[in-house]
Amino acid sequence: MNIPSTGQSAGQRVGRLETGAALMGMLVVGGSAAAQLPSPQQVCPNLCGQRGLVWTGDWRRQGNGLSCGCQRGADQPGILPQGTSGSRRPQFPQPNPTNPSSNQTTAAWLQAHNQYRTAVGVPPLVWSEALAAAAQGWANALAAAGGRELRHSTRSQRSGQGENLWMGTAGAFSATNMVDGWGSEQRFFRVGVFPNVSTSGNWADVGHYTQIIWRNTTQVGCGLATGSGNDILVCRYSPPGNVTGQPVF
Repeated sequence: MNIPSTGQSAGQRVGRLETGAALMGMLVVGGSAAAQLPSPQQVCPNLCGQRGLVWTGDWRRQGNGLSCGCQRGADQPGILPQGTSGSRRPQFPQPNPTNPSSNQTTAAWLQAHNQYRTAVGVPPLVWSEALAAAAQGWANALAAAGGRELRHSTRSQRSGQGENLWMGTAGAFSATNMVDGWGSEQRFFRVGVFPNVSTSGNWADVGHYTQIIWRNTTQVGCGLATGSGNDILVCRYSPPGNVTGQPVF
């Protein structure tokens, strides 16, 4: 994933993944072998964000683990760790529930999706206002809940829809950058029947990308909301991708 050059370190993360929808985040993560660890850009923003911190961009390998440098962002309030007693509570900035996306932004989201589809020879998606409204509603809910955690809607809340989630420092990423955060997973993709579609052996390493290029998906709609200094992008897809036993295309 590309991390832009800005005045402060910027981070992005995607949701953990589940089938039928695309959820994927000093702090150390271990692995069975260093070569099998995901990239720092995939891991560090999520690890830091789980503690109310932001990734500084610093990292290093430690044997079979990965260390991420984290710090409190300038716009982030103090947060009491779990189990700490006291009366102080996090004071979250008010989320912006209004979709700031213009026709230009929605066109950029759609174009970015279709560039990945064209590259593998599947038909382009069309924009759905109904899916966009549903995506906007969930983006607003995540922002209102604090804007620091990516969490899928329930299956009943998005019946018949796939879902991709993304989060990054507010204002630091373009509409295309956001979709590219998912599309960058293509480096691990291999053609096959889901879930055997990743060179890493873990379909979650490519699940956002496979939802984008899933042949049977024909429509997409996205919504954006901001909370606690983070932009949250939700895209919904119909019919949903990542269906066990089916080929990606």
